[in-house]
Amino acid sequence: NYGKIKNFIVNNNAELHIQNRFGLLVYSNYGTIENGYIYGQDIYALHPTPSNLAKNIGMITGVSVTNSIVRNIYVLNVKEIEKRRGLWRK
Repeated sequence: NYGKIKNFIVNNNAELHIQNRFGLLVYSNYGTIENGYIYGQDIYALHPTPSNLAKNIGMITGVSVTNSIVRNIYVLNVKEIEKRRGLWRK
């Protein structure tokens, strides 16, 4: 995304199992994403990656670069994401 994405609703209709490099809306954000709502089936990011490899997983964007903007977004479908140490759960 190099522009603006705003005033949106995304319904994820399928349960997702992901390993790395994932953004449900966009992978790389260089612009503005605002005023949105994401819901639906659960998303699991529990699959192992080689040690010291960043997962770059986001339910909105996988990577947001300097000066990009993400604001006023509500996400309701994250189930489990493995952290480097431990587990984040819904």
